[in-house]
Amino acid sequence: MKNKMITVVFIILFILATATIIRFKVQRTHLEKSYQEYEKACYNESETYSNEFCELVFENKPEILDTLTFYNQSISSPIFDIFVYFSPLLIMIASVWALSTEFVSGYIKNYLVRKDYGHYIKRLFKNAYKSIWIIPCIILFILVLSFVFSGHFDYSYTLTHSYSTFEEQYLKNPILFMICYILDKVFISIFFANLALIFMKKSKNKIVVVLETYLCFLGIEIVNEAIINGLFFSKTLGIDMGNILNIIDSYSYNNVFNQFVVLIRNVLYATCSFLIVLKIYANKEKVIQASELLKGDD
Repeated sequence: MKNKMITVVFIILFILATATIIRFKVQRTHLEKSYQEYEKACYNESETYSNEFCELVFENKPEILDTLTFYNQSISSPIFDIFVYFSPLLIMIASVWALSTEFVSGYIKNYLVRKDYGHYIKRLFKNAYKSIWIIPCIILFILVLSFVFSGHFDYSYTLTHSYSTFEEQYLKNPILFMICYILDKVFISIFFANLALIFMKKSKNKIVVVLETYLCFLGIEIVNEAIINGLFFSKTLGIDMGNILNIIDSYSYNNVFNQFVVLIRNVLYATCSFLIVLKIYANKEKVIQASELLKGDD
């Protein structure tokens, strides 16, 4: 049961990710085939197309996109939008679904008969953090497939033809970018799991726990964008922070001027939320009492 929900969440997100990149690959293949048909007709001097049209065809031959642009174009789709908005919710579910049932059951008292409380806390984090690898692994999978379909990191064609992609500073250092990009997803996933642990102690209903966690996450995003970024940095200080504080869409890096700032931001979120969880679960007696109260509400 503990790993069942993690498996279900992984499969759901994996299907969305696979559909995302296959969809874009099909679109690119269709574009290339259409170009070949136009090119063939123009070479054969078909009367269907004018000389001006054929000149445009010859000048705009679609080439294979570099890996990062292929990835960026792939995730710019309605399918991946579902991934973006619901992956935090699913990670929260995977993190505490089984743990919430266990906590409400009063299992903690039986566990502490055999082992000390410190071991229980370590076990709590260990089980909750099993889900933090889901998003990084899936993103790595999309990046690997992007490289398989692309085969190179030469972004000159991308810039020449003004394709929507990551900032040039990231395209110049693709390996460093991808390492930081994956780490970014690890730490934000830790943050999701920690948020779920915070609310797990407050309700016996797993659905309520997950919804409260997700609403808290959305509330943090609103505070980041509307108050901190909009009112404080933009209007008060006159500083354009771009999308540095956006914790919902941390994939496209649209208007993100520094990747390391994003990584540091997520490390801070993960660290601060971890410390809050430690604080909430620090008092053994209060934790046992909370478990008994939730059990007694049945």
